[in-house]
Amino acid sequence: MQKFLLFFLIWNTVMIFSIDKERPIFFTSMGKSGTHLLAKCLKLITKKNPTLNMGGFIKNDIVDYTSIKNSSGNYFFHQHQYYSNGAIEMIEKCNFVTFFLMRDPRDVIVSSMHWVFKHKDSKLPIGDIYRKFRTSNEILKFFIERSTILSYKRFWGWLSHPNVCTIRYENLVGTKGGGNSKSQRDEIIKICNHLKMKLSDKQISYVCQNAFGDKVGTFRKGQIGSWKTHFTNEHKELFKKVWGNLLIDLGYEKDMNW
Repeated sequence: MQKFLLFFLIWNTVMIFSIDKERPIFFTSMGKSGTHLLAKCLKLITKKNPTLNMGGFIKNDIVDYTSIKNSSGNYFFHQHQYYSNGAIEMIEKCNFVTFFLMRDPRDVIVSSMHWVFKHKDSKLPIGDIYRKFRTSNEILKFFIERSTILSYKRFWGWLSHPNVCTIRYENLVGTKGGGNSKSQRDEIIKICNHLKMKLSDKQISYVCQNAFGDKVGTFRKGQIGSWKTHFTNEHKELFKKVWGNLLIDLGYEKDMNW
């Protein structure tokens, strides 16, 4: 009887994990939204490695489905992919388990500003932003007025897609990033449920303890609420004028009195 129960438990565990391995994993996010945090969590949960992005599988809008299928056993996929009919066709044809990572737009803007200063000497367009505006005040205004909102709108469709699981950076980051442990644990469980994977309490705790803090090239501090120390009253009023009720719609504020 004991041998039968042991076999039953092992068989069910294998089945739970094999469901995940049969389907490739894909997540999309806007730049500066915590991409590496979600990638680290997925790696810890699935034991798969992240691809740098989907660029090697998409050429001139033609998706290399065969290569994706052949690589999905060991890797999961990521791209800063706008919501579009082509993107939906891709995730459906590939049978992706899909996630969308979101972050408070104000913190995205602040993180983008720091990214500009880090690459102020670059010959790429990001260096041009610094050479044109120079000060943190002007760079913040640039991202509020023009750059970031245009990008954000291109991702909004992911929020309402029925087969896409939306993950909030603020929940996933945990206490090391200014969040709380309960929200982090709940978000990890949410990821596992979407993957149809079941982790033990000990495994979930391990993911929570080890997810945050890798010093990769695009990671700076990752703290939530950084906008509070960078936004002046002028920035706040400009944000409200340009972005309107967006923060309320996304659940980051209850009203315009912030």
